[in-house]
Amino acid sequence: MKVLELFEPAAIDVSDEDARMDAVIQALVNAGETVKRYDIIGMKKDFAENEMVENLLDAEGPEVLPITLIDGVLVKQGGYPSNTEIANWFGITEDTIAACCRASGKGCGSCGGCGGKHES
Repeated sequence: MKVLELFEPAAIDVSDEDARMDAVIQALVNAGETVKRYDIIGMKKDFAENEMVENLLDAEGPEVLPITLIDGVLVKQGGYPSNTEIANWFGITEDTIAACCRASGKGCGSCGGCGGKHES
């Protein structure tokens, strides 16, 4: 099993991208993966304790967020991973992610998890 760590900027408003990431994370947890999600405001200690994340923030500023690590290896920075990237990295299907999106109760397409391909 892999460990996904997501270092995020402060969430002021919940966006469609936040809802999509919630569905992605639920799909990974359902598949038995470990997910650790860190918010820069509420979890400054976790940011400071990760040397790679701290160095990226020092060098590039907060625009580098979100930062995605898998098993401690940087796989993406400056944007959330796509459903396709997550599916490829973890060996799950995009339909698995879409099912979690639909199950969120917000309806198909609201978070982009299924790309609007499925009925809610």
